[in-house]
Amino acid sequence: MSNIQLSQSARLKLGQNVQNARMSNIQHSQSASLKLRQNVQNARVSNIQHSQPASLKLRQNVQNARMSNIQHSQSASLKLRQNVENARMSNIQHSQSARLKLRQNVQKARVSNIQHSLSARLKLRQNVQNARMSTYTILSHPVSMPNS
Repeated sequence: MSNIQLSQSARLKLGQNVQNARMSNIQHSQSASLKLRQNVQNARVSNIQHSQPASLKLRQNVQNARMSNIQHSQSASLKLRQNVENARMSNIQHSQSARLKLRQNVQKARVSNIQHSLSARLKLRQNVQNARMSTYTILSHPVSMPNS
C-alpha cells in the first residue's frame, strides 16, 4: 500500500473513532444526566426525611435549653439572695465589732489623755516650784558686784 492509501485509511479510521467517541459521549452524557437527576431527587427526598426529624430534634433541644436556663437562673437567683443575705449578716457583725473597737480605742485615748494631762500638770508644778526656789535663792543671796 502506498502512503496515500495509508493516509486515507488512517483518516477514515480517525473519522470513525471521532464518531464513535461522540456517540459514546452522548450516551454517557445522557446516562450521567439521568443519574444526576436521580441523585438530586434522592437527595431532596432524603433531605426532606432528615429535615423533619432534625426540625423536631431542634425544637426539643431549644425547649430543653430553655428549661435548663430557667432552672439555672432560679438556682443562680437563689444563690445570689443567699450571698447578699450572708454579706449583710457579715457586714452587721463587722460593723458591731468595729463600733466596739472604736469605743475601746476612744476610752483608751481618754485615759491616756488624762494620764498625760496629770503628768504634765505635775511637771508644770515642779517647774514652777523649781523656778520659785531658784528666784528665792538668787534674791536671798545676792551676788556682790565689785565697784569699779
